[in-house]
Amino acid sequence: MDIKPNDKAKINSIQDATHMLIGERGYEKITTQDIANEVSVNIELVYKYFPDGKFDILKRIGHQFTDEMLMIKQPKMLILVIFQAT
Repeated sequence: MDIKPNDKAKINSIQDATHMLIGERGYEKITTQDIANEVSVNIELVYKYFPDGKFDILKRIGHQFTDEMLMIKQPKMLILVIFQAT
């Protein structure tokens, strides 16, 4: 899927709202409709970007968190690899 800047902003808003709602109510107590309402978008838009609903959103949030953690740790790991190789 080709993601345009406007689409990226919507995706980020959906993810941010999901993160907030999970923090407030817990994963099991929110619905995809709750997420759509929080972002003020139609539920079809949420399913356009996240076909499996809130589970897909949670997976994407998890992947982003993992990627960010790897980027933080990567320079230290690279230095370690260089020192071990010499």
